[in-house]
Amino acid sequence: MNSQYDKKLKEIEFYKTHPEYLPFVGDKYDEFRILQIGESHYIGQTPKTEEFSIKYFQEHWWNSKCDDVFTHEHPNDVNWGSWYTTRDVINRFFENTQKNYSIFSKPLDVFRRVCQPKNLRGDREDYHYFAFMNFFQMPSLYSGESFWKTLEISAKNQNDEDLAYAVYKTAAQVSAGVLNDVIKAIDPAIVVFTSSSAWKAYRNYGCYADSQDGPVMIQTAHPGCCWWNRKKKNGISSRMHLETELKKVYQMGIIKEE
Repeated sequence: MNSQYDKKLKEIEFYKTHPEYLPFVGDKYDEFRILQIGESHYIGQTPKTEEFSIKYFQEHWWNSKCDDVFTHEHPNDVNWGSWYTTRDVINRFFENTQKNYSIFSKPLDVFRRVCQPKNLRGDREDYHYFAFMNFFQMPSLYSGESFWKTLEISAKNQNDEDLAYAVYKTAAQVSAGVLNDVIKAIDPAIVVFTSSSAWKAYRNYGCYADSQDGPVMIQTAHPGCCWWNRKKKNGISSRMHLETELKKVYQMGIIKEE
């Protein structure tokens, strides 16, 4: 992993409280400077087994380390902190070749076809050309569910449905600010949002998208969903869109091998 950016990243206020959310920056990131954005991490509970409700996160997440969540364990399971430690997630992608991890592997396949780096390995280690972080700097409350849906369900369980909107707004505002700080710290040439909900939240709460000085922004559907390969009414799938947009910026010389 490329640690040369850690000094700047660790100066970001949010990461002083939650260093587990520090972005992954690959060893070869500087050659193309591509930052991929996902939606959110999650913790291992369900609506029926909820131990940490939306109210807990509203009251504690943004101003404390939440060690009780981080160290919480299921029987025969690792602690939940490793579920939402970004760099641990990427390391599992590198190590666990039995699992698909399409969110990383499918954009990587497109990158290989378009950019064709000279030192291409042809395996998962090629993801070292990328940096990665999830947009929402707070985990989804249920395993495998979208960020908003978990807030909605948990708030309903608390008999306070308005709480979902309040927590979402705070999460989106803080997360947009953190992402802007990350962009300043690692200076990507291109940012690829592989989450429609993350892109929508970022657009609504302040971003570089309309700035001539900012990176090129590309938005696709989640690589694991049907819309990655399914064509929309315009005849273009998310995979095709990413390939087209990468070609544009590559041919313009915005991203290139050094």
